[in-house]
Amino acid sequence: MVIKNYGKENDLMMKTTRQLLLHSLVIALVCVVTISLVVSLAPLGVNGFFNLGDVAVMSFVIVLNKPEFALTSGLGSAMADLLTPYQIYAPYTLVIKTLLYLIVYLTLKFLKRPSLRRTLPFIVGGLWIAIAYAFTEVVLYGSSAFIPSLGANAIQGFSAAIVLILISPAIETLKSRLHFIH
Repeated sequence: MVIKNYGKENDLMMKTTRQLLLHSLVIALVCVVTISLVVSLAPLGVNGFFNLGDVAVMSFVIVLNKPEFALTSGLGSAMADLLTPYQIYAPYTLVIKTLLYLIVYLTLKFLKRPSLRRTLPFIVGGLWIAIAYAFTEVVLYGSSAFIPSLGANAIQGFSAAIVLILISPAIETLKSRLHFIH
């Protein structure tokens, strides 16, 4: 069997197809992980829900290590909001989770010390989630929502940070063994 190589044009098409596939996969996986475990935060006096979406977003920073996946992660998270009773959060989530990806990406990029690289980006990401969603609640429901939202979203953000601190070494090991991700 003879396989013809059509040159640079075919290589570009394959690369473009691969990138489109990766972006689609990230959107789908972030969405599915986000809605796979949904716990309402209403008992804490906050609209919204606890989920594992932040873990997925920050994990993709480690695996893909490319800033162009920031918007992709935000789209997956916003899609999850659209598929749950929390549609009102979708535009905020798009921005918050896109920035979460970029914050973790940039923090990882500029930290050189391994012990800090395994902890600080995820702690900063968790802090971002708590503050960003607290201000979102203020925009949506008024200033009295800030403190309850900050507490509930701190639980959300820092839980994700703890999970990432624990699993990031395994993700790094897995990444080094998966040669198809460049």
